[in-house]
Amino acid sequence: VIATNPAGQDSTICSVGVVPDTTAVDDRPFVPQDKFRNLEAPEGKGPRRLEIVPGVDVQPFVPPEKFHKLDHVPPSERPDVELVEPKRPPRVIVPLSNYELEELMPVILTTTIDAGVPMATFTWYKNGQPLLEGNRFTTKYDILPKVLTLQILAARPDDQGTYTVRATNPVGSDETTCKLTIRPVASIDTRPFVQPEHFAQLEVKAPPPTKEDMEKMEPPKVIVPLKPMQVKEGSPVLLQATITGKPRPNFVWLKDNKPLTASNRLRTRYDIGTKQVLLQINDIRPQDVGEYVVIATNPAGQDSTVGSLSVVPDKPGVDDRPFVPQDKFRNLEAPEGKGPRRLEIVPGVDVQPFVPPEKFHKLDHVPPSERPDVELAEPKRPPRVIVSLSNYELEELMPVILTTTIDAGVPMATFTWYKNNQPLLEGNRFTTKYDILPKVLTLQILAARPDDQGTYTVRA
Repeated sequence: VIATNPAGQDSTICSVGVVPDTTAVDDRPFVPQDKFRNLEAPEGKGPRRLEIVPGVDVQPFVPPEKFHKLDHVPPSERPDVELVEPKRPPRVIVPLSNYELEELMPVILTTTIDAGVPMATFTWYKNGQPLLEGNRFTTKYDILPKVLTLQILAARPDDQGTYTVRATNPVGSDETTCKLTIRPVASIDTRPFVQPEHFAQLEVKAPPPTKEDMEKMEPPKVIVPLKPMQVKEGSPVLLQATITGKPRPNFVWLKDNKPLTASNRLRTRYDIGTKQVLLQINDIRPQDVGEYVVIATNPAGQDSTVGSLSVVPDKPGVDDRPFVPQDKFRNLEAPEGKGPRRLEIVPGVDVQPFVPPEKFHKLDHVPPSERPDVELAEPKRPPRVIVSLSNYELEELMPVILTTTIDAGVPMATFTWYKNNQPLLEGNRFTTKYDILPKVLTLQILAARPDDQGTYTVRA
């Protein structure tokens, strides 16, 4: 290991040798004393406590300091009888400190203890119970610096708890305590059973209502219901419904009239800005087919909406539809070397018509004789942002909906999205839409990832 800082460097070397576990016969010329600690305990008594017993462990029963009295003393001056050192109880000098680290990392708990006279026995406890020996636990007491250590290899969530070491001799005892916190690693679960919350129903809980909310209550109301969805197997899907209510409702999801169980493929949340409750399902599978219901409740009442989900098998086949929707051509491969198309809305090419529907309203209820021969052209005007985009923060894998209100102008503007000042390219996780009447433009991102983080701009 090499240690460096601006002033210089230093290093140290050691070798590690591994003895293959190929034979049950130990051909070494002696058996170390500590090997006897691993013998099976008497029937019914379990493993031995993790402790250091003077005379059994590696440290000598007599501290080396006792031999120092014989140095540089002429034979004639040496007493016939060694003076007995006064007895004293053990004493904690530097207590244990609380410890927090990630799962699978090594733990070293240290404390400085004067072992007293005669030398104390050290016993470790976890949550008030004696800590039992195991191949991941090692304890050691260094006599000269008076440092006691407990080493735990490959820390696990169940190692978390309150650790105490007690030093005891015939004169007295002393102890010190610390808390060990283990942060689990999401990809590895060493727990021996599935936690009950994994079977909990999928729901979105609202924060506690304010006094103002309770004074002006409104029952939940479905403004835009769930829509039937048909998606390709293996792709993500987002079910969304617009629901209002005061105070903010709680939402519970059902599938085929049964509570929808939480899963790492499912993400749900309520988007305050758009008043939409969202259910994102990643990696659609045939078993996801069914009827989905979201129930919104608050102290003033409840409302619900239903939508169906069907899955198209992920296998090549013939498209027997009578026409190909225009937007399918957006996914054709770009000319060689140019990459995917930018994520934008182009009037006349995308879903929105080039001529806004308002223009046709002028013809309603007008007698033929009053209709002008020539339609007056609407004055040109530039696009204008009415409500800006808002900053957004949420957890990984959740769905994102960025919204802004923009007057598209005349003629209707083209909308182009940028991320970190670079055009945002199309992908199966990105969808943009402009609703003409409310003038709302949205960018939807499914299963948000860390690399989606950045500065988003839309230009009209």
